Amino acid sequence: MKAPSIAKRPLVIAASTALLALLALPGASFLYEMGGGESCARCHEIAPNHDTWRVSTHKDVPCTACHGDALTLDADFHLGNLRRIAVHFFGELPERIQLRTKDVAAITQRCESCHAQEFRQWTSGGHSVDYASIFLRPGHNHSRQLMDDCLRCHGMHQPGDIASVVTPVSMEGPWTLVNALPTEHSIPCLSCHAMHVDATEAKAGYLRQTSVDVEPFDAGKEIKLRPSLGFYDRRSEDHVSARFLPVPAIQQGTRPVAVAATPQNALCYQCHAPYANLQAGTNDDKTPLGRYEGMACLDCHEKHTLKSSFSCAEFHRDPDACLDRIPALASSVE
Repeated sequence: MKAPSIAKRPLVIAASTALLALLALPGASFLYEMGGGESCARCHEIAPNHDTWRVSTHKDVPCTACHGDALTLDADFHLGNLRRIAVHFFGELPERIQLRTKDVAAITQRCESCHAQEFRQWTSGGHSVDYASIFLRPGHNHSRQLMDDCLRCHGMHQPGDIASVVTPVSMEGPWTLVNALPTEHSIPCLSCHAMHVDATEAKAGYLRQTSVDVEPFDAGKEIKLRPSLGFYDRRSEDHVSARFLPVPAIQQGTRPVAVAATPQNALCYQCHAPYANLQAGTNDDKTPLGRYEGMACLDCHEKHTLKSSFSCAEFHRDPDACLDRIPALASSVE
């Protein structure tokens, strides 16, 4: 075989080096993963994630189950590892590790392996809506201006502003997606659930309370709070535990409305909130009124499907007696 010319040798050497690195990466990844989570914690920017993982409900789930391993059949996954090696080699270390939009989509699919029932319920409900269904709706876009705040609920993990997701940013149209795939979920699991969170923080139950002095439906019912439950704030790029989220002071005219002050309700209100005037029913607010005032979202809606068709049968066993269960509440608000 004829040896490459002197001029071409640097290119051949560079190509050979890149090929060897690419071929060696799965093997190196396998050796690295043998150390489990401790191997991940050797990088200082990974250490905080590792520390919270060790006390989370996922502490018995290896890092590779959610983040991929040497056998992952995704070239971009391995190229990403190469990019991280290069970043460390040149000393350009990030302050925090943040998942890319593509990484979030991949983890969402991996949630199904352990949470199959919840995943099926989620995919059958409204929160599994894709970007095309949200941002390419002529009826909505012609009547309301697209804005960055849309991404607060529909695209929390998308970097950049609204112009990086859909174009044009106007009420004229026609509209097309820029980066987001039409079938990609705009409200993935990580919108409401954090993978790395201290499981000891939310072991206690929470007694339902209301924001005004009106006895709530099923008063005193204990509401269990999953440690992972929290709202992903795209500004801080972090989850805020549902324990710390506020419940708005809803009004009907000048009258304060009773709102079940549960952590779950507080989470729902981060997206299903009224306008700044706090009037019930404005914007995306779903606060129940009348006979149902004071009831919590999960009194009627299933957690992941959001369906409410079986709520009476599930909570009261006798659908015909549903309204008879809250006569005191009904009389107090009429």
